Amino acid sequence: MIELMVNSLRKISISVQLSDESEYEGGELQFYYKRDIVTAPKGRGAVIMFPSFMLHRVLSVTKGTKVFSFMDQWSPHFASFQV
Repeated sequence: MIELMVNSLRKISISVQLSDESEYEGGELQFYYKRDIVTAPKGRGAVIMFPSFMLHRVLSVTKGTKVFSFMDQWSPHFASFQV
């Protein structure tokens, strides 16, 4: 599994928020972008799609229950072509 991640077979990651943000505390999905930390929307129905190689983290849920769906799109390495 670690080898697959290092070889970047995951291309796109998608997170769908199923809980209302008032039902839990914490659990933020955060991205490191241009030396800043950006927090994704937490509202029910929010769909966050991002390149899998982008540095990200999910903070611990400190109260309540967070329900979400998460999926990755996997594919072979990108091919290089000569013209």
